[in-house]
Amino acid sequence: MFEPETARKMKRLYDRLYRDFKMDAAYVRETVLPSWWNDQIAESSSGYSYAVAAVARQLRLDLRSVESDAAILTPLESSRRFWKVSQDQEQDLQASKRIVESAADTAIAAAPKAKQTLLPSALEIRECLVKTKPAGVSFQSLVRYCWDCGIPVLHVSKFPHNSRKMVGVALEIDGRQAIVLTYNHRYPARMIFPLAHELGHIVHGHLTNGAVFDSEMEIEEIATNAQEIQANEFASLLLTGLPSQQLVTHQKLVTAEDLVNKCRAVSRYYQVDTGYLVAKYGHETANWSVAMKALGKLQKSNAVAVMQDCAERRLKWDELDSDSVVFLRKVMGISGES
Repeated sequence: MFEPETARKMKRLYDRLYRDFKMDAAYVRETVLPSWWNDQIAESSSGYSYAVAAVARQLRLDLRSVESDAAILTPLESSRRFWKVSQDQEQDLQASKRIVESAADTAIAAAPKAKQTLLPSALEIRECLVKTKPAGVSFQSLVRYCWDCGIPVLHVSKFPHNSRKMVGVALEIDGRQAIVLTYNHRYPARMIFPLAHELGHIVHGHLTNGAVFDSEMEIEEIATNAQEIQANEFASLLLTGLPSQQLVTHQKLVTAEDLVNKCRAVSRYYQVDTGYLVAKYGHETANWSVAMKALGKLQKSNAVAVMQDCAERRLKWDELDSDSVVFLRKVMGISGES
């Protein structure tokens, strides 16, 4: 049976996306192309042209590189930076980078302007937040603060099959910043340090219209890069008021109740979120069995749901085209229509 040249071009486009970004055809059909897409549409030249334009738009690729049937697919922004991984690992993250940057770019276009000025230091931000929540800086309050400062905080969860992911990303696009987290931890206490770390990159001016991708950073992981050390210190100051200090004993507490009680006592004294102290204890002692049981007693809210809810309520969805709305909601795991 005769196969139109445009249909063969569509197959080659899928092959090129996998070659250059390890982005499989099923993911492209389901997430990148419009929800009504069917490959038979590409049998016409106008249908294929639509697919090319959609792929270029949603993945922020240079349109000419997508149109050229054999060219290397080229991102629009060559100035975006990458940190903390080898060249081989960076190649492994190409698909995730395209999805994360596209989601951030789309969200920035629909994000409201800042209602307040981003304060210039961790301690000033901490003082501002602790005034309204004396028990310490919580994940929810920090997410809201970022949005109030005009910085969207997104959780991106839908990536190509077997693609390598980063932990967090801070980006600046045309003078606007965004933070993307990809962790799927349920408890906010497990997500707050990466969020504070990425905010540290923004406050310290590490972006310069680019991006910092953190692929292996978790709660107070030892860093050697100067900017990563600075971002870690910023996060610690913001959350505890101290640059880096053991606040809970490293003795392996036997029960979750013991850990909750100890952390509550420290929380009252230092004005540090109790959940964060529990997660910090779990990270420093590797006693995650007790720490996770303690978090289960303390935290009923879901960190991903907190980020999804803020994005749902704050983004100006009507300022985006319908394809971008569908794409952003899919990669963020938000069901239904805006």
